Amino acid sequence: MSTESMPRLIRRSNLVEMVYEAIEDSVRRGELQVGGCQFTEAALCRKYNVSRPTVREALIRLRAKGMPAGRRTDGAYPGASLCKESVGLCHGDLASVDDIRKHVEFRRTMELGAVRHGALNRDAADVDALQAAFQALHEHSDSDRASVEADIMFHMRIARAGGNPVFVSVMESLRPHLLFTMNLSRQFSHPESCARRYAQIESEHCMIMEAIIDGDAQRAQAAMRTHLGNAAVRVLGKMQG
Repeated sequence: MSTESMPRLIRRSNLVEMVYEAIEDSVRRGELQVGGCQFTEAALCRKYNVSRPTVREALIRLRAKGMPAGRRTDGAYPGASLCKESVGLCHGDLASVDDIRKHVEFRRTMELGAVRHGALNRDAADVDALQAAFQALHEHSDSDRASVEADIMFHMRIARAGGNPVFVSVMESLRPHLLFTMNLSRQFSHPESCARRYAQIESEHCMIMEAIIDGDAQRAQAAMRTHLGNAAVRVLGKMQG
């Protein structure tokens, strides 16, 4: 699909939809292989002659639908509904950039409260569990699928340290969305920047953990605010560009 003949003032939402459908159709017909060298943002931008934000939003929609690992003869995509994996609270699917922004905003508010309570109320057992979660997380490489679950467990340990089960329940309900956005962040990272990105995340986690261990709620919230702000940039990028 070429956009050269498209009207200059075409609405971006329509363009995203066109790119989304074109990628989906190419995957269905086996012309594009998910994870292949032609399935990067840069390659898709060149292929469809569109901007990176347009490609990224199209990929987010595909991922929300359940991006396939290969061609499916029945046209079905596994994992289309995030809610089916959660228990108790249900927050709906992340099917657009706006959905992800709303998730990020909610997560920031909730985790800033959780980390404050964790710093004020943690005990020796919580400290040991948090340190073990940190070590388990950073034993994995950033591309390791197990690192995503370990990252979520680190944040779960922070919620549990506060002694308030509501924080824990909310974190559990957000697990499908956390899996989605963390995997998306890894997919959008350039291979050459992965090591630098992973070192930054490790440093952010370490600052949060040290503040909790020290019982410094203000420092813990500042560290968490920085971490979640950087996480939003890693997954959303310059979406408005």
